[in-house]
Amino acid sequence: MKYIGAITVISLTIAITLSGLHSATTFIHGYVYNASDSTALAYADVDGRCVDVVGTFHTTTNAQGYYNVQQDTLNPYPGGNWRVTASKSGYQSQTKSVQLPNPFTNVNFYLMPNLE
Repeated sequence: MKYIGAITVISLTIAITLSGLHSATTFIHGYVYNASDSTALAYADVDGRCVDVVGTFHTTTNAQGYYNVQQDTLNPYPGGNWRVTASKSGYQSQTKSVQLPNPFTNVNFYLMPNLE
């Protein structure tokens, strides 16, 4: 019994160590809103491009207009100046310049409806 318990403990220790090396952290997050009435825009696109070096991301807001870009600790996004754009059909896109990484980068967007 002691032999089996030791193996179990070793397996658990290895699993914890490996999961600690490969984790995700928030790179950038925020909300996308309708600028005319401040309601959240569900399923809007959020795209980022690093100006300094090669690096991009793409995500979509959830039903509450929230987006959260995670970065993997083993393969992080490059730091530097980023241009982040939110867009949605029927709205004018908005682009912001952001210095990343920043551990508390919250970038909200307010998109104006197209006048058609």
